[in-house]
Amino acid sequence: MEQAFNIYNSERGGELRVKSSDQLERESKKEIDYVKRVMKEREAKLNNEATNE
Repeated sequence: MEQAFNIYNSERGGELRVKSSDQLERESKKEIDYVKRVMKEREAKLNNEATNE
């Protein structure tokens, strides 16, 4: 089975690294989950501040 590979620019040193599409998909999901969690926390904090005023 052939697996797709993507080349991306590393944040650390700018060197090119190759990652499998599965690996990129897992990392993207982790980032999306993190952003969703942070947004929920910020929304809860803002709602809490609004109700306290």
